[in-house]
This record gives sequence, C-alpha cells and structure tokens, in this order.
Amino acid sequence: MSVQEMKALRERAGLTQAQMAERMGLGKTAYVDLELGDPDWKKFKDRHRLALEMASLKLAVERGDISLALPSVRRDALDLANLIRGEQVVPDGFVGWLLDQADRNDEVGDLARDAKKDPHFPQGSAGDCLNYLTKRGREGGRSDLMVALDEFFP
Repeated sequence: MSVQEMKALRERAGLTQAQMAERMGLGKTAYVDLELGDPDWKKFKDRHRLALEMASLKLAVERGDISLALPSVRRDALDLANLIRGEQVVPDGFVGWLLDQADRNDEVGDLARDAKKDPHFPQGSAGDCLNYLTKRGREGGRSDLMVALDEFFP
C-alpha cells in the first residue's frame, strides 16, 4: 500500500483531494501533504493504509464498482463471504500449500501443524514465512522450513 495507490484510487474514483481527505478522515492539507510526499509530513502509516482501505471499500459498494476496492480489500471481502457461507478460508500460495500438508508424517507435516496452531504465523509469501521462522529459530523454535521450501519450489 502506498501513496501512489492512494492517488490512483482517488483519480479512478473522480474525487478531489478534499473529497478523498474527508473519506479517509483527514484534513485537506494533511491529505495533500501526504499525497505529494511532503518531506516534513510523516510517512504513510498503518492508519493511513487502513483509512484508504475503508474508503476504497465504501466507494466500491456505493458505486457498485469492485475495481474501486483495493486488492487487499477484495481478498478480505472474499474471505469474509466464504466464512459467512460456512466455507473454510485457506490462504493462497505457499501458506495455503503448507497448511494442506498437516496430514503428513514428516518435518513438513510438523511445520504445517505448528503453523495452524500459531496465531502469529504469517499469511503472506514464502519469504514472510522464512523471516518469521528464522526469527523463531533464533528464539529456540523449529527450523524445518527449508524442507518445506524445497518441496514447494522444486
């Protein structure tokens, strides 16, 4: 998520900077400074990302145009719809593959079972998982990720 995506969304939606600022709960000057990358303005923060995601969701619903919802919002909305329908949500990519390996009787299965139980296990890329597990390994956790990576990326 970036300032460029924020500006692109505003332009796609046909909003002025003042209108987008209002939708994100910012003052116009603060929004303009953020969009222009004013070096005196603080960096794009999590609160800006969350406000932008909420604004994109509301715009998409109001206008009936899913393209106005940022990709992260669309993924979350689909996951929520699946939960509402009682379907299990399985992440894509490496994490989805890993979680599907929980029935195995080897290191990969052990890692998958640990990942399922760990509320902090990353839901992103294999690199995110590697960083997380490397940090855990330094703290005395498991170090079986390389076996899983070798199988996922032959």
